[in-house]
Amino acid sequence: MIEEEIGYLKSALAQVVELLPDNSLVGFITFGTYVQVHELGFGLLPKSYVFKGTKEVTKEQILEQMCFFAGKKMPATGVIEEMQKDPWPVPADQRASRCTGVALSVAANLLGVCVPGSGARIMAFVGGPSTEGPGSIVSKSLSEPIRSHKDLDKDSAPLYDKAVKFYDQIAKQLVHQGHVLDLFACAVDQVGVAEMKVAIEKTGGMVVLAESFGHSVFKDSLRRIFQSADDNLGLSFNGILEINCSKDVKVQGIIGPCTSLEKELVAGFDQEAAAAVMARLVSFKMETEVDFDPVRWLDRALIRICSKFGDYQKETPSSFSLSPCLSIFPQFIFNLRRSQFVQVFNNSPDETAYFRMMLDRENVANAVVMIQPSLISYSFQSGPEPVLLDATAIASDKILLLDSYFTVVIFHGVTIAQWRKAGYQDQGHEAFAQLLKAPHEEANSIIKERFPVPRLVVCDQYGSQARFLLAKLNPSVTYNSDNPSPGGDVIFTDDCIVEWEDGRAGLVQRYRLAPEHPLPAAYEDSWAALQWVAPAEDEWIAEHGDVERLFLAGDSAGANIVHDMLLRASANGGPRIEGAIMLHPWFGGNTPLEGEPEAASAATAGLWTYACPSAVGGADDPRMNPLAPGAPPLEKLGCARMLVCAGKKDALYVRDRAYYEAVAASAWPGDVAWLESEGEEHVFFLPKPECDNAKKLMDRVVAFIAGA
Repeated sequence: MIEEEIGYLKSALAQVVELLPDNSLVGFITFGTYVQVHELGFGLLPKSYVFKGTKEVTKEQILEQMCFFAGKKMPATGVIEEMQKDPWPVPADQRASRCTGVALSVAANLLGVCVPGSGARIMAFVGGPSTEGPGSIVSKSLSEPIRSHKDLDKDSAPLYDKAVKFYDQIAKQLVHQGHVLDLFACAVDQVGVAEMKVAIEKTGGMVVLAESFGHSVFKDSLRRIFQSADDNLGLSFNGILEINCSKDVKVQGIIGPCTSLEKELVAGFDQEAAAAVMARLVSFKMETEVDFDPVRWLDRALIRICSKFGDYQKETPSSFSLSPCLSIFPQFIFNLRRSQFVQVFNNSPDETAYFRMMLDRENVANAVVMIQPSLISYSFQSGPEPVLLDATAIASDKILLLDSYFTVVIFHGVTIAQWRKAGYQDQGHEAFAQLLKAPHEEANSIIKERFPVPRLVVCDQYGSQARFLLAKLNPSVTYNSDNPSPGGDVIFTDDCIVEWEDGRAGLVQRYRLAPEHPLPAAYEDSWAALQWVAPAEDEWIAEHGDVERLFLAGDSAGANIVHDMLLRASANGGPRIEGAIMLHPWFGGNTPLEGEPEAASAATAGLWTYACPSAVGGADDPRMNPLAPGAPPLEKLGCARMLVCAGKKDALYVRDRAYYEAVAASAWPGDVAWLESEGEEHVFFLPKPECDNAKKLMDRVVAFIAGA
């Protein structure tokens, strides 16, 4: 863990210690290459007991070490202040040694020796993946990536099952002792939440997932745990729930106090509770059943319910109706199919485990918000009112508040955003100032009452962070809708790349995104897709496409990937590529080019380093800067023709123009064309597909493919 992160953690722990009651028993364990158990009551000098991080420690081995606790705050505070980075050096090509599993084993055994059967918690603060000893999730070598969903599906994560089995044993031990495991995972990388999930769930522990120990999600959540009571911890331990049934009753589950209505099931049907049960059940099946298809299972379940309880006339689909007690349930299932519990693409195993753990432990109301987020509209015409989770809810003169439990989004329509930027709220326009203030007050009240603290996103229509709202909306208004509402928005869906207007077939590659999946994951996914398409072994591709005229196209980072694919195709004897379409390609470098804004160059370089931590040379990595010294020669580009497009007001314009000129001046035998859109910014054609320049650009793309 870096020094800055250690500083954040020390500050948070020091504040928490001050909140503990005077009679609290506190133990302190640090770990890295080794596990250190600190003896807080030893006042002469700092004293700790060290254990190897490569093997488990038994109760017998620590039975004599019984005085690691102190009832005073000062010794614990002193240990916290002395906490520092693991002194063992870390080679440049390796991860830091981190024996998380052994540290938790030592903590569990220590509690078992000292306070068996009494309420106690292990609060684990983890800043990176476990790489040492039992419970490891990845090796130390940076050449080995951390397991992904694909690895788990293909059973190619050799450490996963061993780690889960290890933490399952710790879970059984903690349950037997009456103790709890809490996890605070604060790192950009995965730390092993998916493996530790079994121990956290079985003990009823808390889990907080954040990007840093300095993030408010961690600091506020930790502080809130100890602010619930004045004279005690305010935490409950060892609760027992007993269910006694007759022999004729089979327990399928439990949703609060309930009684049988026998055959009158519909009148007592709780749609929200049913949705929560379905979400938990489908999540459980996805984790425990092999080759389970969650979408198909949900569809079949909904069909069975509608067939059993729906009213309809045969051969008249429009006559179908459901009782009011069931009418909203299909909406819940629709949103569940699209939720993070079912669609794991672009989520890491740690994030998926976190989402599912929170689903399993929250009440029905919060579970429903996770499944189907709430959306509230604010405008001058009316007060706050709920609106459908649909693209039609967006309007230029409205503010939307989305609550998806894990994220709270305040979305300003384009007109509202323009007025706000112009400062109208500070010029005596009280009504407008109150309109801006209202959703923030509601968002703060939501955040204040929730644990872990949700992420707050404030964004504007057409802004980059508007995706947090658009991803949750039903795409009833897309790029090809006949009459989109004025001032509204469109949601781009995969159908926009299935067919060109002149009959050509198109395919889209959904690649893994950073930072959850750092580069080169996106490059590898795209290369795999190209190798799959080229042989035309798929029936649909063979029927609709001509792989002899293969084109690659991408915008922004997608165009960057196209450049990489062209070099790979040439170097590895890949398929013949007829043409490449580079729309506003995302390139950069450590040093700004002449005429390139320095701020934009620095921002691009920083973003590249964040997305690709393994980059060599920073933003002068050949994948980011194809003009850097040592980059593969442009004459190796593996296509016959190329079209490079840029926006005149784009911060990347100078880079894009330099790339075009370098390709044109190289020994590459192909033909390269240039198109710039006057007065337009980066990828303007996405938020403004109907503007004249966007239509001209698309016409040029179609003509390029046709060979004109």
